[in-house]
Amino acid sequence: MAKNTSVVVETVVPLSTQQAQTLKAMLKKSFGTESYTTELNPEILGGVRVRVGSTVYDASLRGKLEQLRTS
Repeated sequence: MAKNTSVVVETVVPLSTQQAQTLKAMLKKSFGTESYTTELNPEILGGVRVRVGSTVYDASLRGKLEQLRTS
């Protein structure tokens, strides 16, 4: 991951301390960074969406419903 690449985590509700610690560990293992910003986004309905630079990893309920609709 490039040094200046931003990581943004979108959730419906704020992360608990345990969830934040787990997320940091996953980001460090996958992308070599523990640094991220959070955004509350009620439109995703549930789950989480992570943007790393221009790449989006969508594990949100809205994303899953859209996948079902298109398949």
